[in-house]
Amino acid sequence: MTDQSQLERTKNPVQVKKPATTKRVPRDVSNAPGMVTLLLTPTTPEFNYYLRKKENQVIKDLENVSRAITTLSHTVRPNRTPELSKMIDDWFESLHQENNVLRIELLKYIEELVEDPNDPFFKSVRFTPFSFDSFTLNCNHLNTMKFIRYIFDMNTAVGELYRKNLYGLVSHSQYQMMTNNILTSITITIDRINKTLRVKNRVEGKYSPDEFIEKLQKYKSVQQYIENEINQ
Repeated sequence: MTDQSQLERTKNPVQVKKPATTKRVPRDVSNAPGMVTLLLTPTTPEFNYYLRKKENQVIKDLENVSRAITTLSHTVRPNRTPELSKMIDDWFESLHQENNVLRIELLKYIEELVEDPNDPFFKSVRFTPFSFDSFTLNCNHLNTMKFIRYIFDMNTAVGELYRKNLYGLVSHSQYQMMTNNILTSITITIDRINKTLRVKNRVEGKYSPDEFIEKLQKYKSVQQYIENEINQ
């Protein structure tokens, strides 16, 4: 190689191309065997904003909770660890019952907001629903489905409250207060499951229930575990 060619290579070094990087695309599990899929269309601007704020953070949290519940169920089985299994089932049932109290109260309240069929106004008025984009919610465990059903029912109820507010059957302040209570109940439930199951625990990117199970074995109930391990 001549001195001239060496000089040219020094002035013009070979450019090494870096391998192209690709963003990780979430796997579509909506058609996976054993998976239940629900299309949730927000009924009001408040519900739509709640689900979409911070780049759909509530939906992401719900997906993480769903995966954690399924993973836990694969580890704690009634035939292997019946006591732990019952403790966990009892705790989830208590969460569902708490939410159900609000659901029953709200539906009863809405039923009492009667539109007089003989009133010419109600005969003539028409409400056009919002057309927000839908969310796809997936789950393959009963406890996740019960919570998703609660979110679905509350979304429907908020939409009905919105309409009755426009019709003058419920005050705007009452509508806002009840909507806030509903959205708060969803946030609290997700947060409680997150903290209790230690959903943020990751082993190579996947949720691991090992720490939760190890600590839970020292107590007689999940609530007792929460009081001693989380609420301290």
